[in-house]
Amino acid sequence: MATRGKNTFYAWFLGIIGWGVLFVISLWVAFELYNPYAWNKRAGKPYQTVRWVNPGIVGIPNNIFVQYNNIGCVGPHYEAETDTDRIFFVGSSTTKNALTPFDKQWMSVAMRGIPAWYNSVGVNGTSAREWTEMVLSLKAYKPKYIVVLFAVGKQKKPPRLWREPFTRLSWLRETALMKSLVLPFVESLRNGNKDNDMKIVRWREIPERTQPDKMVDTLHVTTMIKEASWLIDEIRNIGATPILISQPTPFGQYMADGRDVGKMVDSDYIDGIYKQLSMRLKTLCLQKEVNFIDGYTFPKSFEYYYDIEHFNIHGNIQFGEYIHDSLRQYITVREENKYN
Repeated sequence: MATRGKNTFYAWFLGIIGWGVLFVISLWVAFELYNPYAWNKRAGKPYQTVRWVNPGIVGIPNNIFVQYNNIGCVGPHYEAETDTDRIFFVGSSTTKNALTPFDKQWMSVAMRGIPAWYNSVGVNGTSAREWTEMVLSLKAYKPKYIVVLFAVGKQKKPPRLWREPFTRLSWLRETALMKSLVLPFVESLRNGNKDNDMKIVRWREIPERTQPDKMVDTLHVTTMIKEASWLIDEIRNIGATPILISQPTPFGQYMADGRDVGKMVDSDYIDGIYKQLSMRLKTLCLQKEVNFIDGYTFPKSFEYYYDIEHFNIHGNIQFGEYIHDSLRQYITVREENKYN
């Protein structure tokens, strides 16, 4: 009797494991066939309304509501039956511009007078690696142009879940199941909801340096250029034309409100890495015959930013006007388009 009971327990135990393995395999196959990660790598979810809490910026409401359209981007709804030229603006938080109304964001100002449908696909904290995935998810909408504001991203380490000794299993991180469900859940437990938690750094609060700034991280810039090259290739692979824009920075050598900006902590370093990235992006675009707009040369002033890198409404308008002529020169659309 004891042996029979033991065998029953083992059979029950193995049955649970078997059903569990079958469930995981079924879930993995389901996510590979229909990958909701594509939505995660756009601005938001279709028809979603997101409330942003004002982190202490003067001149905007305490609550800002962002409405996403039917494909999870910001801008006019996508209409498959409409025969028009489509343009997507891809980037990180400087493209997302959550605290600025869409009609006053830099891309809306830059697109004035250009009769084409366009959407914003900015996602906070992303770099060219993630933008490549965004581009692949946009293929179904047959964009004619993809415009990328190339921000200086941070070097990213692999998620803590997959650090040593699990590096041999890193391929699992690339599956849709891991990207869509497991890793976001683990990161949410660690970090909470970062999307609506914007850290504001006021330039007046930055102290003067007491020692020379660190050297520009050339390896980091080299990595970004490699990713930019891959991004250009993927944009072309989906049948679109890439246009790259380098991002400006308010840091540099000049006086502002009686302060020497060049003497602020990390001022030379930040300005140096933005400048080097812009120069190398320009060289890359010449090599790959891609249109490039030098946004780094945008006039330096903290009046255009609500912190040390994100445009305020005034900055959005000024930067949009600054790149407008170049963008209009590079974008060729049919005059019969019924947009703008």
